[in-house]
Amino acid sequence: MQGEDTRLPGLPRYVRINTLKLGAKAADRALLESGYRRAADAADAGKRSYHCDEDVPDLLVFKPKGKSDISRLPLVATGEVVVQQKASCFPALALAPPPGAVVIDGCAAPGNKTSHLAMLMENRGRVLAFDMNERRCALLRERMALKGASIVSARHASFLSAAPADPEYAGVTHVLLDPSCSSSGMSLDPITEPAALAELASNQRALLLHAMAFPGVTAIVYSTCSVNEAENEMRVIAASPFALATERWTERYCSLSPFALAQTFPASTFSGGYAALPAEVDVTVVGGRATSTVALLRSLSAATGVTLRLLHLPGGGDLGQCRVVALGSRQALRAFVQRARVAVPANELLVAWAKS
Repeated sequence: MQGEDTRLPGLPRYVRINTLKLGAKAADRALLESGYRRAADAADAGKRSYHCDEDVPDLLVFKPKGKSDISRLPLVATGEVVVQQKASCFPALALAPPPGAVVIDGCAAPGNKTSHLAMLMENRGRVLAFDMNERRCALLRERMALKGASIVSARHASFLSAAPADPEYAGVTHVLLDPSCSSSGMSLDPITEPAALAELASNQRALLLHAMAFPGVTAIVYSTCSVNEAENEMRVIAASPFALATERWTERYCSLSPFALAQTFPASTFSGGYAALPAEVDVTVVGGRATSTVALLRSLSAATGVTLRLLHLPGGGDLGQCRVVALGSRQALRAFVQRARVAVPANELLVAWAKS
């Protein structure tokens, strides 16, 4: 039904303090004036109470819709706080661009993640925010002005039209990609039609490959509000041949891998989503011999002095794939990867190095 709210019901409401305009203590005082008080934790049963999120800095947790009315807070109207889902906060945190960086937000509107980037960068540097829809781009400009995100330059264009060789982008080091997706992590009515999903997947892959073509980029975060593997892990895996064929990515990452820095699923506390960023050394075992290969990797880790953390292993046999993260000194990790490449067929092992 047109206009019907299809978002997952019963979830807490989240408000991010916009530290470009307001500090935590000032936010507490203003919220108290609006009739809300800070509680120690979620156990507080008070209807007009809130508490600090345990994972995301500057994020406040309110009661679900119907039990709180945060959209009417004066702080929202002034841009001093931002109503934003918790899962939506992870991509900017994962990218973590430093103050002074030049960042591309490839799918920016309506701008919650964009303003979060500007906040993390303390309004120092540049955020080039692309959106190909004219109305949404105009809305993006309005919201950035409201939130005081002065380093954001909104561009009415497709990110795919930005030429990586253009001198304007020579200084770009970080890219955030949050493309259109099925919304399976946050909607009661996600996109499920096969042709539509295939079109989404094609666009997602094109955006990711395009981001990798920028010569100065050292970190890319790809995120969705989907929990479908086809839109998340498989999109990142699909970029692997390009990474292997590109010298600078081969040296640093060897290939991309589907390491989920933040994989969330719809639950009682927040909606689902995905954010991927190569971390430490991430090894994906494919090719149908997961169990035996992991056993081999464990013996190699013991010999080289690194620690393995198993992320997923199919039960009951050698089918499927698994992921492990190797932790240790840079020297030990290099030795581990070199031995793994000798011991395991190349088509059964994908390795991703951390950004330096």
